[in-house]
Amino acid sequence: MSLKLKLVQNNNDQSAAYGKYFPRVDYGKIIDIEGLAAHIHAHHAIYPEDLVEGVLKCAARCTKELMLEGYPVKWDGVAIFKAGLDNKGGFSNIKDAVLTIGEKGSTIQAIKLTAQATGTFTKSELTDNGELEWNSEWRRKIAEEKKKEQGDTTSNNTPPTGNDNTGEGPVNSDTGDAPTNP
Repeated sequence: MSLKLKLVQNNNDQSAAYGKYFPRVDYGKIIDIEGLAAHIHAHHAIYPEDLVEGVLKCAARCTKELMLEGYPVKWDGVAIFKAGLDNKGGFSNIKDAVLTIGEKGSTIQAIKLTAQATGTFTKSELTDNGELEWNSEWRRKIAEEKKKEQGDTTSNNTPPTGNDNTGEGPVNSDTGDAPTNP
């Protein structure tokens, strides 16, 4: 199990980091509640997949509801989810305080979701136990650049295949989805 990475070049010519490459996670497709239920069931859960999915949907609805009522919701070992505010500026005097979102005179721009790691699911635990590797496209590109640097001009310019070693065909690195044919 490892995070697949890609390199993204900074194209902002106003930035001091212009032209530099930065590692970014190459995310796979988003796993929805149905997919998470299937994944849990694949771990030989004793509960039927549809029951697991129903419990997860209920937990998601209730988490949102409780957050919007001002209650932080803790999913043990994962995160504490809570509502927060995006503020712009402040009020000079408390008599000027307005409880609106995004309107003239309001400092509140939006209500947002915040998630704080909890239990052993922390930045240091992830850093200590996480494994990294380049996705197949960047593994090939990096190898080609190293060959060029060493004077080898026989690099392979064929497009990458596989989804990070799965061999299941090319994948859109932005979405993690297989391309569709029109």
